[in-house]
Amino acid sequence: MAGEKIVIIDDEMDTVSILAKFLEMCGFQVIGSLTGMEGMQAIAAHKPEVIILDLMLPDSDGYQLCRLIRHQPSSKETPVIMLSARTTRDEVMRGYKVGATSYLKKPVDLNKLLEEVKRLLHTAHVTPPEAEIEHAATQPPSGGRSALESEQDEKSNKRKSSVVSTLKKSGTVHIPGMYIPREGDEEEDV
Repeated sequence: MAGEKIVIIDDEMDTVSILAKFLEMCGFQVIGSLTGMEGMQAIAAHKPEVIILDLMLPDSDGYQLCRLIRHQPSSKETPVIMLSARTTRDEVMRGYKVGATSYLKKPVDLNKLLEEVKRLLHTAHVTPPEAEIEHAATQPPSGGRSALESEQDEKSNKRKSSVVSTLKKSGTVHIPGMYIPREGDEEEDV
């Protein structure tokens, strides 16, 4: 690993922050986005080696976003790890059908996520064989709470309050390793 780029698209700031902090400690450059639109802009601007995508986003459905990623020339071959609390067999199968390279269920063990990121680095997207998809669909979430998450919980409410206050005052907040465009920035068609 030599600072490969990862784009995380998840509507939960705490999730993006925890994942970004962990993956940065592992040597990656991380760009976080809280909406599908911001995520597509980050993908176009940064050309990541791996995309981590949540399904529940405020401005788009993660399934639709994955389809869009697959139709963009710059990202159609980029591996997409769907990371979602949607854990039914049908939801997992649908994730693979729309273009996921891998599907991990929340809560996820951070070491399992790291293994998956490393496995997918420098590979083009390939839909796994049916048996592998079926196996993934029947697996429980890989982890409970990590030490990083527990530490984050202690500071979470205080940080949320500070971030919300900053957002209300300035319309933006800078968190090292994260790309979060301001609300009200001109939206472009993606």
